[in-house]
Amino acid sequence: MIFPPFDSSPVHFIGELHLMRPILIAVVLLIAGPSLHFYAPRHRLSVEERVRERTMSATEARWHRRFLRFWAPALTVLGLAQACLLLVQLLR
Repeated sequence: MIFPPFDSSPVHFIGELHLMRPILIAVVLLIAGPSLHFYAPRHRLSVEERVRERTMSATEARWHRRFLRFWAPALTVLGLAQACLLLVQLLR
């Protein structure tokens, strides 16, 4: 027999999730990073508007800008690194 018998028990499914965790992490990171990139201009305008309306301080606005400026590329790079590592493991 080429393929082992299919086991549909919950324990087998949890074991399969454990093997798929790196793939899921890469997918989540590759979705989160670019989505933050696309969201950044709208968020920046929203933050500027809130500062003008005085519902947010300038310090909070700087924090929001720094957060997106750091995490958008960081998540994208981490997702690409994870995907590359998975590709290397698959090609071995």
